[in-house]
Amino acid sequence: MNVGEEFNRELDTDETVDADGTGQNEHERRLRRIAKARAGFKHHLLVFLVIDAFLWALNYITQLESAVISWWAVWPTLGWGVAVLLHAVRTYAGLDDGTQEEREYERLRRKYDR
Repeated sequence: MNVGEEFNRELDTDETVDADGTGQNEHERRLRRIAKARAGFKHHLLVFLVIDAFLWALNYITQLESAVISWWAVWPTLGWGVAVLLHAVRTYAGLDDGTQEEREYERLRRKYDR
């Protein structure tokens, strides 16, 4: 392989060396952001389901002796459920493309790298 072929082969790969020297390409960084967002959503959903199940069980237990049934657990379920739904839409509908995170990172980097 001559020098020209080696140079062209390097140009064909879209791998770039970052300031931190990791060598991750843009596609790989984007996939990591998406994976991180999805893992965050799954964690949020799991916490919601566990806490919500506890609230409904507590609501049921407190209503056993009551003459008037009051299902108060519906309100936290609806409120938090809307938040989980919005998190799902943002994560899986592509509304979170990572640009806000990148801008914030660059802003902090400029601020503290003086």
